[in-house]
Amino acid sequence: MYTQFFAATFFSLLAMFSEQNPIPYIACFPQADVLTSTGQVSPTVTDDRLEDWQQAGGAYNIGIFHWRSTDPSKKLAKEWKETLLADDKVWDQYGYNKLVRRKIGPPVDEDSGLVYAYDGNLKLGFLPASIFCSGHTYFVQSMYQQLRLEPYAIHTTFQYAGTGWKCHRLREAMVFYDPPEYYDAPGGFLTFKPSVLKSLFLDGEHNIESHFDLVNYQMKQIRIALAIASLLNRTLVMPTLWCRLDRLWFGHPGVLAGTLTRQPFLCP
Repeated sequence: MYTQFFAATFFSLLAMFSEQNPIPYIACFPQADVLTSTGQVSPTVTDDRLEDWQQAGGAYNIGIFHWRSTDPSKKLAKEWKETLLADDKVWDQYGYNKLVRRKIGPPVDEDSGLVYAYDGNLKLGFLPASIFCSGHTYFVQSMYQQLRLEPYAIHTTFQYAGTGWKCHRLREAMVFYDPPEYYDAPGGFLTFKPSVLKSLFLDGEHNIESHFDLVNYQMKQIRIALAIASLLNRTLVMPTLWCRLDRLWFGHPGVLAGTLTRQPFLCP
């Protein structure tokens, strides 16, 4: 039944926010059976073309993808479903990647950016991470701004505290809707802008010590602001903070090589 009624669909997780209608962009690739987002954090293109399939090394992400109702896509969907039903320990994204990566190449043509994948018949394209953004390319790198592009969607990956923090990331970026009562705090609000010494931004190498000095200097001011807000019975609006190093769940040299992460940068 699943494959019999399969229709052209743009899928997204609840942890994804759409900034503009992606359908006109999708329509630029009528040959594609599947267009998928990836975990790519360094740009392989600097415009709105599909990512270079030979350089896009991140995981194929099921947070954002588009499927057309074609024989190759229906075959993939059927095998993916059967794989997951056969073993409930298989993570859906892992199963998807294992199938799609079964065969990669050659390119469909010279211009579209599509590549044959899966069984050699599926036409696959990788949505550019600059405009179909991960949590890293949007919140940390602001890649779309640096490349002067308009993003279509944000997938709130690269964050570390569950659904509540995903909502906060979107709220901080002013792309999350809250009802008016959310902003009706008893006692009102307290805002302030931390002052940061120029030397903490620019002096010395970007390392753990200089990162700590910069962040700690700001945190001390936040501690004072929290005390004042408590005395006044107001809600403190957290200011933006500056960092010199990135945060990830694995060892790294401070910022990921090849990314557009600037140092220092605004910490999301």
